[in-house]
Amino acid sequence: MRFFESKWPAFLSVMILATSTLSVATASATSTATPNAPAFTPAVTVAPPANFDNYNQLTSVSCWSPGNCMAVGWQYDGESLEYPSYAIETSGQWSASQIIDSSSFSGLALGVSCWAANQCAVVGGGAGTTTAFGIIYNAGSWTNTLLSGLSGYSSPSLQSVSCRSDGSCVAVGLATSLTSGGNGIAATFSQGSWSALTPTSLPDGDGAYLYGVSCVNDAGCTAVGGYELGPLVMTASLGSAEFSNAQAVTDPTNNPVARLLSVSCTADGDCTAIGSVGTYGCNGAQLLGAATIKFACAATLHSNNFDFVNNITGFAVDESTGVWKSSVPITQNAAASGSGPTSVSCTSPGNCVEVGTTLVNNVDLGAFATETDGVWNTESLLVLPSSENYLYLNAVSCTQVGACTAVGWGSSGSIATSSPPNASPTTPTTTAVVVTATLAATGNNETLLLLGSLGLILASTSLLAWKRSRSPKPRVAR
Repeated sequence: MRFFESKWPAFLSVMILATSTLSVATASATSTATPNAPAFTPAVTVAPPANFDNYNQLTSVSCWSPGNCMAVGWQYDGESLEYPSYAIETSGQWSASQIIDSSSFSGLALGVSCWAANQCAVVGGGAGTTTAFGIIYNAGSWTNTLLSGLSGYSSPSLQSVSCRSDGSCVAVGLATSLTSGGNGIAATFSQGSWSALTPTSLPDGDGAYLYGVSCVNDAGCTAVGGYELGPLVMTASLGSAEFSNAQAVTDPTNNPVARLLSVSCTADGDCTAIGSVGTYGCNGAQLLGAATIKFACAATLHSNNFDFVNNITGFAVDESTGVWKSSVPITQNAAASGSGPTSVSCTSPGNCVEVGTTLVNNVDLGAFATETDGVWNTESLLVLPSSENYLYLNAVSCTQVGACTAVGWGSSGSIATSSPPNASPTTPTTTAVVVTATLAATGNNETLLLLGSLGLILASTSLLAWKRSRSPKPRVAR
């Protein structure tokens, strides 16, 4: 027993040491859930098309794999017209912007969705055509369609498009009714052709502005927007441009001057939408998409001094298995005096990234926040490059956890920023770690085998030898 008494404290010390080593070993062998936050690189300027200046912006982006995306927007010609433009990101490097289809018509490209590499649908509004357009890009070639079908409406504009993996797409937007004011519109693309534009009305006849849409494979689409009483969600069945089943969404402040601007669905009945609360700065601006606010209000507010996110707040709402939950605020950065989310992209239910613009010390900065397992964190600020005096983020597209590309514009023109995929979590394994320690009582080296996932410690030499020498039935320590 004296041997036991002299040896046990030393063995206990080894056991404590080994247990500490076990914690380190298993921490390296397993990891917690992968963080959802992207690590955006400093924004880079996307060069304008040849023979154009830098008065341009990117309004939407869609990626088919990390660092491989198409972004669309518009380019001002320096005189009186804007032309729809696009840029391609390949392995994280951006090409210069180009005018879509060599200036075949003027207008603004506002939405893009890619269903495969270099196969994308682009939508927007034609400045000189008084109609919306749908354009298909297929590996360098364009097929343009000016959409018809809206009798009694003016200034139609498709704001967002979402495509399934089979290349079928649904686009939504807004138009002005000559009798009832604003109204939502929608169109579909299937089997190589676009449908006519379809107006969307609420059961009581009120108009509904639609700003964002998201479709899932083998199921329908969800569109978001607003109407005179606040944020709105609508759905359409597979292959249809008829949006119905309108659901009002109450923002966290119960303010009717609120709208949902973007939605991302990862499964049928599992979506996340983001929006903003407050008036952007000129009459009627609360009904417009954030990407066009600055220009819509330019007639009443000098564009160089207009901060459209001042006193604006953001919010988000999740849908789970077909049921929309209560909306939650997106907490703006502590230094901000206003923040307007504009776009959201999700990689799985409740795991999303939103981007937008926030006002800090009277400077507009790009901002983003992440949702992990249904919980939103506080917005982070994008580093303002030395080349920019301000920066707006209009859109984001994520293909994997952490792998996101965001686009917008700054004082030098169109900008983009990307984030690589986050490291995948390691599957827990049974890791054998060998630890050699010196026992104080004997000076002998004891080799201990740590079975990481089981939490067992086995002495390979002296302890086992001691057990065999003391008793055929070793005593249990008490």
